[in-house]
Amino acid sequence: MNSERFSWLSQWRARLIHWLRPGKTVDELLEIIRRAEAIQSDEQRNMLERMIEFHETRVREVMVPRSEIHAISIDAGFQEVERKMLDAGVNRLPVMEGDIDHVIGAIHATDLVAWHAKGETGTLREYVRRCLSVSELEKVSGLLTEMKRESVHIAVVHDEYGGTAGLVTLSDLLTEIVGEIEETRHASEYSFIEQDDGSLIVAGRMLVEDLAEALDTVLPDGDYDTVAGLVTTHAGRIPHRGECIDIAGLHFLILESDARRILKVRVSPAH
Repeated sequence: MNSERFSWLSQWRARLIHWLRPGKTVDELLEIIRRAEAIQSDEQRNMLERMIEFHETRVREVMVPRSEIHAISIDAGFQEVERKMLDAGVNRLPVMEGDIDHVIGAIHATDLVAWHAKGETGTLREYVRRCLSVSELEKVSGLLTEMKRESVHIAVVHDEYGGTAGLVTLSDLLTEIVGEIEETRHASEYSFIEQDDGSLIVAGRMLVEDLAEALDTVLPDGDYDTVAGLVTTHAGRIPHRGECIDIAGLHFLILESDARRILKVRVSPAH
């Protein structure tokens, strides 16, 4: 990776690290962010954590794996491309010549619009856009810089033998920084499921005020918005699956969590 690949993201990260001194390692910086009182919400804290970790992330960690790639043959007609995009729910498809190990480019939904506007003339090959080729071991920060420089939003990820290991898009990389961007809230993430024993299964992203309303109780205020933030703050860290935390007369059992956040919790009266 040459020096041209150092992007605005790397520069911003360097400034952030300098500002957060005395933390020097990634773990120290993450700990400072988790404890910083000036950070007003879980959303802000999560984004800062993702930006710190982004620099160390490899392409294989964010790519769509080979088994989940939706691709189209270069010999396909545009009607088949349209059907494939609709069935897969995607706005671009890698185009392969022969098999998935020979991806020659990509076709975008806007290319279908152009094809219709031109009287539905021309072959798929005439509309294929260039893809980048990247090793699964490359850092995502370098790939983001290359995508920006080359104005290419999709890359084929190759394994050590040169075969196709996966696919990564600009959207995948940006999601690693800002998180999922959703137009509507999914009920499973912002509501609760009541169990036969009276306990509630809630998502970590559920708002504290919504949980308090559901339980007809008062929960402590703090520099957090979500149930995950409430539990993490009182635990002083991110609890592991199976751990229990008692808060304000309630028992919080961690059902799902990862290295960054709590995903699902069972809430019941503390005994």
